[in-house]
Amino acid sequence: FGGNSGKKLLDDTNIFDIETRAWYKVQTTGSGPPPIYAHQSVFSSANSMAVIGGITSNPNHVDEIYLLATDTWNWTTVSLKNRMRPISYHSALSLQGGIIVYGGGTTEKTLNLLLKIKVEERCYEKIKIELPSEGRQRHSFVGNSKNCYIFGGWDGSSLTNNVYEITCRSL
Repeated sequence: FGGNSGKKLLDDTNIFDIETRAWYKVQTTGSGPPPIYAHQSVFSSANSMAVIGGITSNPNHVDEIYLLATDTWNWTTVSLKNRMRPISYHSALSLQGGIIVYGGGTTEKTLNLLLKIKVEERCYEKIKIELPSEGRQRHSFVGNSKNCYIFGGWDGSSLTNNVYEITCRSL
């Protein structure tokens, strides 16, 4: 979903067909995200994809979560009980019964936070564990049921190339 073509921001939803090795555009309904970039898209369940944060053309940092039902191609906005701060250039993983979000930034600063979004419960919580001393944005974040890894990114003043490991039991 979305992105930046270099000329304009996009709000297209595209699917890659593994068998034909081709992309095709999906027609969606409902109230989806505006054209955005610097957001994260992640599956939140077997039949839905979440789009979290990003930057619009204003440029405003987005604090919304949008859900796309992949069986009906209908968008809805998730209203959390506790509102998230606007965020962009962050990372997200579908893990441990929720969506784990790390780092990112706002217009003011690089963030050093780890959140667990519980889509079904319409809330999020801050995960209190030891994190890298500086925040990160534009980094990689991968994981499995045992460990998550943060690699590289921008810490607010320079590019980094270190790896930070998080044990998933703490999530």
